[in-house]
Amino acid sequence: SIMGGMLLCKLPKRRRQRRLVVLLFGGCIFTLIYASSRGAWIGALCSFAAFLWLSMRTGRVLHLLLVVSGGVLFTVLADFLFELNMVGLVQSRVENLPSVFSDEVRDDSAKLRIGVFGTLWRIFEAHFLVGLGPGGAGRIAEGQYIRELVEGGLIGTVLFAVVILTIAKNALKTLRLSRNPLVQGISMGFFCGLVGLGGQMFFTELLILPKISVPFWLLAALVYRLNSIERQEDRRCILLRSTAQ
Repeated sequence: SIMGGMLLCKLPKRRRQRRLVVLLFGGCIFTLIYASSRGAWIGALCSFAAFLWLSMRTGRVLHLLLVVSGGVLFTVLADFLFELNMVGLVQSRVENLPSVFSDEVRDDSAKLRIGVFGTLWRIFEAHFLVGLGPGGAGRIAEGQYIRELVEGGLIGTVLFAVVILTIAKNALKTLRLSRNPLVQGISMGFFCGLVGLGGQMFFTELLILPKISVPFWLLAALVYRLNSIERQEDRRCILLRSTAQ
C-alpha cells in the first residue's frame, strides 16, 4: 500500500528511482499472491477499494488505472516466463469457499475458523462487558476482532475501534493538508493499508504479531508526526501572509 501510494503521487521524481519503486511494488504483488492467504487477498481488495475511493476524490483515477495495469502486466509476465500458474493457485484456495454459505462446509480451514469463532463468541457472551483480559482468547483466535471481544469485552473493543478510527482520520487529515507528494504518498498508502488490515482482521490475528504490529505502529507514528509538521507549516504560511498584508 505504501508503494502504491507513492506511485499514485508520482514518486520518486527521478526515473531510475521510480523504476525501483515499480519493481518493489511488483514484488509486493507477487508476494501477496504467493502468500496463499485468503485473508490477505481479502485485505488487498479492501485496500484497493480505498485507493479507488481516494483516487476519485483527488482526481487520480487515470493514474490509478495506469498503476493497476502495470501491476497486472508484471504479474502476467512473471506467470508466463516462470510458469508459476498463479490462476491455478488462487482457484485451488477459493474453490471450496462457496460451501461456507451452504449446509456443508468442505474447506478444512473454514471449518476450523468457524469452530474457533463459535467457541470464543460463547466466551464473549459470558464476559461481554470487560472480557477475560490479555491471553483470554488463547494462543490462536483466528481473528483480531473476536480476540478483542473476548479479551477486552465490549469496553475494550470500543476503545480498540476508537484508536484505529483515530489513526485513520489522522492519515486522511495529513493527506488533505499536505501539498508535499512524499507526505501525500505515505499518508494515502498508510490509510489504504489500514483499510486492508481492517478487512483482513475479520479472518486473521494481525496486531499481536510483532512482524506486523511493529512496522504498523512505527508508520502510524510517522504519519502522526508528518501531520504535526504540516500543521506547523500551514500556520507559518498563514502568519507570513498576514504579516505581508
